[in-house]
Amino acid sequence: MTALKAAQVDAFVAKPNPAQPVVLVYGADAGLVRERAEALVRASVDDLHDPFSLVRLEGDLLASEPARLVEEANTIPLFGGRRAVWVKAGARNFAPAVEMLLNAAPKECRVVIEAGELRKNAPLRALCEKAKNAAVLACYPDSEKDLPRLIDSEMHAAGLTIAGGRIAADDNVYWRIAQFLMPVHAYAPSAMPGEPIFGQTFVPVTDTKCWIYTYAWNPERPLTDQQRAMYRSGNGVIAEVDENYVPLRTLANDYLIDRGLQKTKSYTGIKGVSEQDAAVQDSQGPIADRTREHLGPTDIGILHFRKLMLDSARDLQRGKEPPTAASADRYAVRAGASVTHKSKDLATVMTERFGDPAGFVGDTAAAQRLRA
Repeated sequence: MTALKAAQVDAFVAKPNPAQPVVLVYGADAGLVRERAEALVRASVDDLHDPFSLVRLEGDLLASEPARLVEEANTIPLFGGRRAVWVKAGARNFAPAVEMLLNAAPKECRVVIEAGELRKNAPLRALCEKAKNAAVLACYPDSEKDLPRLIDSEMHAAGLTIAGGRIAADDNVYWRIAQFLMPVHAYAPSAMPGEPIFGQTFVPVTDTKCWIYTYAWNPERPLTDQQRAMYRSGNGVIAEVDENYVPLRTLANDYLIDRGLQKTKSYTGIKGVSEQDAAVQDSQGPIADRTREHLGPTDIGILHFRKLMLDSARDLQRGKEPPTAASADRYAVRAGASVTHKSKDLATVMTERFGDPAGFVGDTAAAQRLRA
């Protein structure tokens, strides 16, 4: 049996076993399947775009030409170097091609097979799980019992902390912790210790439009000239803009999508994290119909955010000022990422990462004096 356990998968992807040159990556989580398949291929060749090093094949083609897979896997690169074959499963059964490959497994080539959900008795899965020279990586969304621990949000005096965790190697969890500060500020969750933090402020202009101010800072040191130049040309949540501060990639020009890039390197074909976010947001229309939504356990941050905003709006209508308006001293918070043992809850992770369960980094004594 060569099906790897969940705790073994990340280690295998980081350092594939040479004794298992054939790897089947499958599961219901299509995004994770694709991510792991690409990581395995990247670890196996020097250049993803070199056709002599990486051959891409469709499973439906191999169903008609089963010998093609063995031929490609055992071909010696024209200019030397490492070689890989990336197979994407389709609707047809190409298990015979894989069986031929396993009986003549290559020594200098990695074969990665990317597939969707496979039943336990599916020919492709059963074949690879029985083979000693193959590895099988299953990719499924986190189970419901794990979700409450891996998706969390906490209210605090200035707004809301929203955190998401992902199981990593060695019983660790990779946490990404974002901050929303009432009424229009948000800090991105990506910064590891020592890295710059990104923030956005959404200022309403009309009922359907807003100005978005984006910024970056490093709490430990000034930004370098190189970083400043990088941000001016667009980086992270900071979009590349024209002389009027309007993003260069918008709905009006289809975000300058690059179909060639989308086929080979990027899921979206759109340059820039902010621009990719805008493509998703703009596609919903100026005012989205929320009655058509089906929110689940992973949407707990959305639920808490909406409740906070709606409750505050209703209070304001009744003449009650939101309490965050009197809590300016509590806006000194941090957002960022952290890798910790899976036994730790969010409050512990926040305290270890930022020194406070809510991520507060201001003067606690001064804050208490202001409140007195």
